Amino acid sequence: MSQQKPLIPMPTGERLKHRREKLGHGLADVAQELHIDETVLRALEDDRVDHMAHLYRRGYIRNYARFLGFRTEEIEEMLNEIGNEQPALHTVFPEAGNPRQAERWIKATSYVLASLLVGTLAWQFTHEAVRLSQQRGGADAELANQGPTDADGAAQTRAGSGHVNASIAALEKLPRQQRPSATAATGVDAWNAIQRTAPGAASGSTLELSASGDSWVEITDADGKQLEMDLVRGGSSKQYQGRAPFNIQFGRASAVSLEHNGVAIDIAPYTRGDVTQMLLNADGSAEAVVPGAKPGE
Repeated sequence: MSQQKPLIPMPTGERLKHRREKLGHGLADVAQELHIDETVLRALEDDRVDHMAHLYRRGYIRNYARFLGFRTEEIEEMLNEIGNEQPALHTVFPEAGNPRQAERWIKATSYVLASLLVGTLAWQFTHEAVRLSQQRGGADAELANQGPTDADGAAQTRAGSGHVNASIAALEKLPRQQRPSATAATGVDAWNAIQRTAPGAASGSTLELSASGDSWVEITDADGKQLEMDLVRGGSSKQYQGRAPFNIQFGRASAVSLEHNGVAIDIAPYTRGDVTQMLLNADGSAEAVVPGAKPGE
């Protein structure tokens, strides 16, 4: 009597593949029907499932076995056969090599970066120095081209300022003057007599001053009102209203012209050293200012 050898259980992958081929299904058709990648089904049939997570592995086998018509107990047997082992974890980062080699690599990298930084800074510094030098050279050339004109203008400005200062200094050296009477007498009574007898004294008079250059101007009317006491700039014109006679002083007479009620006044007879001191009456006549006491003293 012959002994019957026990049957060796077929692995899960082979059972799935054998049933699929027996049913005449292609692997691609099954993959399309189950919406599972063909490579996954091939791995199940080859029992290459160690890389799959436990949950996904059991789900793939259960769906594949149901599609092929395995009974429930057969499916549970397959699931028990694959076990509950999780796939082995692999190190993502490589293990550290030789510490000295890593240290040398870090030093070399640091040296290269430092060299690049120093080179960049040196290039920027040189570039900026060249740019500033070019700008300075252009500015010097422009000044050289404009030099004569600017120098003449500066010289004229200095000359004009010096002339004005000299005129003002000369004016300051002169003593304060007293408005004279009709007979060149001094005193309050004579001054009041002029105010009473001067034609047009009761009515106001108009003075018009035109300056071609800077000049110091002082104008006081018969009432003692200071109409002007300032430096009048060249190119300007001014008008003054007041009661004659007017006590007038110009610090730079050559740059000043004067009109009284629209009539030009000749200030040359009352000018000494480019400084004018005069008394202008209401009728347009003028007299030299004679030193004396001020009205009211």
